[in-house]
Amino acid sequence: MLSDPSEKHLFLSQYGNPLSPDGLSWRVRDYFKQAGIEKRGACHLFRHTMATAMLDNGADIRHV
Repeated sequence: MLSDPSEKHLFLSQYGNPLSPDGLSWRVRDYFKQAGIEKRGACHLFRHTMATAMLDNGADIRHV
């Protein structure tokens, strides 16, 4: 839970500090490893999957 309502960052660590892009990638990579998924580029894989789903469901390419 967010303890400081003035915090501007969307992603926070378990300590309430801003989560770095590398920190987010590290976490996703660790979850992939635990799930037995051996693909590299975990965050990119999520971005690509989301973009594909948006396009498949009629989103304008300019919004993707």
